[in-house]
Amino acid sequence: MIQATGGNVGIQSSSLIVQSLANSDFVDEGLWTRLTKVFSVAILNGLVLAALVLGANILLFGEYRLSMVVSLALFSVVVFASFIGTITPLILNRFGFNPALAAGPFITTTNDLLGLTLYFFTVHLIL
Repeated sequence: MIQATGGNVGIQSSSLIVQSLANSDFVDEGLWTRLTKVFSVAILNGLVLAALVLGANILLFGEYRLSMVVSLALFSVVVFASFIGTITPLILNRFGFNPALAAGPFITTTNDLLGLTLYFFTVHLIL
């Protein structure tokens, strides 16, 4: 669940940035305004998803510490995946690569590795 959510968030963020790069009328905002909006939505999504997962795990399984680990890892992955999905197309575009072609596989692989790393790091910290 953590890896799939991270991949979905990263690809969605990437799609918005690629669309804005291809069509300047799509987003007429500066970089910092765009990044602020992306991170605000990522934090809100992460909080909602983490709260839902925390509540469901506690109700179904009664494992408070494990539920906290999964929820914190999910929140972290959503925020970091949004960041990776946002900056990857911008970096690829800056270096002259087509972000529409290259961003997807790079983001998916990065978010898979990131998801596992954040999950195990959270397990190590809490458990």
